[in-house]
Amino acid sequence: VSVGVEHGGNKHSHQSHQFQKANDVAKVGDMNTKVKVAQITSCPTFDYACIAEELFRYGPVSSYAGDIYEEFYAYADGVFRESTDVSLRGDNHGGHVIKIIGWGREESSGEYYWIIVNSWLNWGQEGVGKIAVGQ
Repeated sequence: VSVGVEHGGNKHSHQSHQFQKANDVAKVGDMNTKVKVAQITSCPTFDYACIAEELFRYGPVSSYAGDIYEEFYAYADGVFRESTDVSLRGDNHGGHVIKIIGWGREESSGEYYWIIVNSWLNWGQEGVGKIAVGQ
């Protein structure tokens, strides 16, 4: 679960903590601020409506993005789509978690995409990018 906290006028975001159940508590940074999770929702795989509903009702959603390949590191802008030709993806670097903060639709193709925050600030637009829904 990703957590954004404002404490004493200082914003602390993109903190990622592993919560197993509701009411788990975690410290944020080196502060004495604690964050309590009120609810955890598990959306079924490929249930994009569930994810969109969680975003609409409660805000950002942490999501396992699956295996990340070399081509993902090269993303700079536009909507990321995994290569259909597996040989073009490059080396598999294992699993990765991202934070979904919204969604949109490309005017030209009508294709939907997730707006995500990545923990790598040198990825996309200072850590923010778009991934085609279903990728």
